[in-house]
Amino acid sequence: DGGVATCDPFVPATGYAGTFLLLPTPSSGCGGIAPSYRAMNLAFSVAAGTLSVTVTPGLDASAFTMTGAAPTTASFDVMFDDGCFRGHLVGMFTCADRFTGTFTGSYRGSCAGCSGGAPFSVQGILR
Repeated sequence: DGGVATCDPFVPATGYAGTFLLLPTPSSGCGGIAPSYRAMNLAFSVAAGTLSVTVTPGLDASAFTMTGAAPTTASFDVMFDDGCFRGHLVGMFTCADRFTGTFTGSYRGSCAGCSGGAPFSVQGILR
C-alpha cells in the first residue's frame, strides 16, 4: 500500500449501524441550571427513512437521540433539540469503521446562560 493506511469502504445502504467512540469527547457542565452533556458513544441506526444517533452517557447521564433524514451518501446531519439543549452532529464516513465531523452542543431559551455553542471537531471510531 506504499505506507498509506487502507480501510474498508463505507457503504451507505448498510454502514449506518453500530456504536462509535467519539474522540475527543465533547462535554459541558452547566452548574445545575440545565443538564450537562457528555457525548462519548454514538449508536447509529436507520429505520423508516430516519437516521438515529443515540448519544451516551448523554444529558446528565441519560441518553438522547439526534435524528435526521437517512443518508444515501457517506455524509450525515443529525440534531436533537429539547428547547433547552441542542446537539448537532454533521459528518462524513471516511471508511466503514470511522468518520470525521463537527459536534455542536449549545444551550438556548431559559438555559441560554450556559456555556457551549462552539463547533467541536471530532472523529468516530467503531467500537
